[in-house]
Amino acid sequence: MLGDSITEQAEWDSLLPDLPIVNHGYSGHTTEQLVSLAESVGDTCPQAVLVLTGTNDICDGRWPEWTATQLRQLLEAFAKRSPDTIVVVQTVLLRDDHPTAAHATNDAMRAVAASRGVRVLDLHGACDNGAGSLRSHETTDGVHLSTSGYRRWAALLAPLIASFKVVGDDEGSSGS
Repeated sequence: MLGDSITEQAEWDSLLPDLPIVNHGYSGHTTEQLVSLAESVGDTCPQAVLVLTGTNDICDGRWPEWTATQLRQLLEAFAKRSPDTIVVVQTVLLRDDHPTAAHATNDAMRAVAASRGVRVLDLHGACDNGAGSLRSHETTDGVHLSTSGYRRWAALLAPLIASFKVVGDDEGSSGS
């Protein structure tokens, strides 16, 4: 898991106990800061990397195109350092304080992912309460997730991760 404080605050060992999740979430990190981190994570040749980024870019007033440029560099780092790693881009969660920016950033990120043949997990859509916000019981502050929100995210991740074939596993069980 590669991301910011939303990733960092998850208790992945409890949420996905049967999977070898490594948490590379860092509070305040922007997509630009994750690019250099992607280089070092890529050097470990992980089976898969699930990227959640963009919310701090929005808070910092960065344009969606800026996030897209940084995401392109992040994906290039994995392609160069660990070409067999499965990379999944996750969309920015809903933001009551910047709804238009979140939609535009997600559109830009989807375009980058599509141009690189990278999967996208739509967290934004999956966590929408129907009115363009996170469900009140799934957030602690309108941005970060509560335990219930993390359970929803893990429920989305589990089948996705299960679809990855573990290297060296003849039976094709899940891994990350």
